[in-house]
Amino acid sequence: MSSGGAAAGSDGMQPPPVSSEAAATGDTPTAEDAPVAPIPLLAAVCHRHPPWRDEPYELLRSLGEEVWLAERTFEGHGTDFGARCTVIRLPDGGLFVHSPVLLTEGLRAALAALGPVRFLAVPTAHHVAFAEQWRAAYPAATCVTFPGARQRLAYLSDATELGGSAEGVAGAAEGGEPAASTEVGVNAGAAVPMGMLFPGVLSWIYLGSERGFQEVAFFHHPSATLVITDAFFRIPPPPPGGYPLGTRLFFWYLRTLAIPLHSALAWGAKSTWLAEAAALVRWAPRRVIPCHGELVSEGAEEVLREFFHRRRGAF
Repeated sequence: MSSGGAAAGSDGMQPPPVSSEAAATGDTPTAEDAPVAPIPLLAAVCHRHPPWRDEPYELLRSLGEEVWLAERTFEGHGTDFGARCTVIRLPDGGLFVHSPVLLTEGLRAALAALGPVRFLAVPTAHHVAFAEQWRAAYPAATCVTFPGARQRLAYLSDATELGGSAEGVAGAAEGGEPAASTEVGVNAGAAVPMGMLFPGVLSWIYLGSERGFQEVAFFHHPSATLVITDAFFRIPPPPPGGYPLGTRLFFWYLRTLAIPLHSALAWGAKSTWLAEAAALVRWAPRRVIPCHGELVSEGAEEVLREFFHRRRGAF
């Protein structure tokens, strides 16, 4: 899920128009689903809908409570990783977009019907593949991102970095820029950088270490929804007929190798891990939206506790 840059529209990646009958199935890109320029290099692996899923495709799927999802395939190494972008409508009507997926003409029109894009969240270094495309499409939007992004990526040079060891700002809703706050996890002494992006509505928390893995997660208070990128992953149950072989192998790799190694080597001090896990649970989420894998809509707090306990003994 790491990134590529943007390519010119003449690179042959724009999908061809298809009939409305074929479009209704969601399996084939339509003319309306053509990528918006500049077309990212990874556009060719981001189809509209995983062919092994049975449910009808929706360009923007509503979860209620001013939360929507834009979901696509994300293919690599013969495996469909899946990709999920979360859209939240704020009280002023503006939209917060987390971990953008491929932006198409159809998706841009669907977003315009909801409201203006006000915030773009680029939460990790592994989710930047489409950031340049979205920044070009929404130049007035405030971009928030992980520490170090401004130096690493030219198209994030004016973004607001959240968390880490820097004296970041939260990028407030009403034109102010309050300093990022810190809180302490309930069962560990390490400080956890946290702050408010939109007062009373949307909070952020910095996870990880600038020396290894890092991401910024968000919490939507009205719907008690935790929006997280790669720090949480839940393998979904297989569809009828089972997963493709490549997907099964990828999930095995995640479960047995990637997640344990990721936790042990890339996260940082265990005290930091414990404090961050405790802070996430303290929000008491009713729903967890990861960028990959299964949504959690029931027993979310307990699912988080179990996940972080298995990864590194939290709680």
